[in-house]
Amino acid sequence: MSLILSITLSVVLIASLILGGLALKNLDQEMAGAKNKLDSVEFRLNETSNDNKLLEEKIKTAEADLKSSQKDLRETEKKLISLIQNKTAELERSKADRRELGLVEFGLMENINDLEVNFKKNLAMAENKIFDPATIYGKSKKAVVRIEIGVNFGTGFLFVKKNQVLTAYHVVKSPPGTYVKVFPSDGVYSSVSGRVKRIKPEWDLAIIELAVSLDAEPLKPSDVRNLAIGDSILLIGNPNNLNNTASAGIVSGFDRKLKNLPLVRTIQIDSSIDFGSSGSPAIDKNSEMIGMVSMGMVNSSFSFIIPVNYISSFLGEE
Repeated sequence: MSLILSITLSVVLIASLILGGLALKNLDQEMAGAKNKLDSVEFRLNETSNDNKLLEEKIKTAEADLKSSQKDLRETEKKLISLIQNKTAELERSKADRRELGLVEFGLMENINDLEVNFKKNLAMAENKIFDPATIYGKSKKAVVRIEIGVNFGTGFLFVKKNQVLTAYHVVKSPPGTYVKVFPSDGVYSSVSGRVKRIKPEWDLAIIELAVSLDAEPLKPSDVRNLAIGDSILLIGNPNNLNNTASAGIVSGFDRKLKNLPLVRTIQIDSSIDFGSSGSPAIDKNSEMIGMVSMGMVNSSFSFIIPVNYISSFLGEE
């Protein structure tokens, strides 16, 4: 009995020991698993800590970059403000300079205008003193013609129209409708037929209408109100069959009354005329006609012309 109990107790004890060993083994295994889990958690914590450190470093770097960028931005802003201020000041100076330049330019323009006015006055005065017979003759000679009627001859010139010749009445001494022969200077016609259209013996004026228009510009009337004693004139006529003869003279007097022309106040010139010069135009420095030669004074170098205002009045009577 004692032996069995002992064996039983031994068996129980061994079984307990075996079970205890197994329990310890399981416990060790569980503890080892727990330790592994702890190690894994610790590893992960370490990784997280490292990540946090990297993040903190990145944040610090970003904050430093941000501060640097803000500093650069402030510097740039200061530079821009300074540049704007400089440009504004420069613009104001430029405006002031332009205003000053405008005043200077205005003053210069006034001076230029004054100079131009004075120049024109001086030029006009100079032109008034210039008398160029060659130029006047060149512009006017084509308008001058030779007139023949029977054995008489004289001079005439185109006036107002290219087919209208003005001459002295005593050159034609014929009533309207009388035919005359005209020798132009236009280089186109050697001679053309003309007809006495109108006459005014008391003013020693006659108009001849040509069968054709000549290739020449009619002479233009001058304003005799601007004519003065001493002004130069040019005559173009046919004295003694010397066609297109030019002779120069000056105005010697106004309002001359002649026995043969009591109704006309003639202009006296110091240029003598010969047979054939009657009807010649008297031309001024502007190549404009101031009158027509009527007659000369015997044994004198003076001649007399019918002023253009009488001629214009005669034409206006049509």
